[in-house]
Amino acid sequence: MKQHRDRSFKFGLLVALVLLLAGIAVALMSLSTTPSADVDTNFAMVKVVVNDEVGVPLDAASIQVTSDQTNQTTTITAKDSSGAYAAKVRPGTYVINAQSTSYTADSQPLKVSKGDTQELSFYLSKQ
Repeated sequence: MKQHRDRSFKFGLLVALVLLLAGIAVALMSLSTTPSADVDTNFAMVKVVVNDEVGVPLDAASIQVTSDQTNQTTTITAKDSSGAYAAKVRPGTYVINAQSTSYTADSQPLKVSKGDTQELSFYLSKQ
């Protein structure tokens, strides 16, 4: 009988230890995957919609964002839920270039500040 109680006690301790470790792991994972609030406010959001000349959205567009300060060019490939090309950028001034096969490329200047969301629309003409 005493041996049975010892096994039950050890099993109970093992279960409690496993649950404790699982809880710690979940807490650590949530800390590492939750971005701090001030990370997003240090950036601006740029959203770009590329249309043909009559306003029909072009699916296969290429968007380049060139910083006036660094002359570094980044290509935006991700689209948000509304179909706009979207990217986070640092505050500053940029030239946004939109192009699509068989259409004339176009560019627009853009200035963004921390926390801004700027939306640009391009209307490209058929070549």
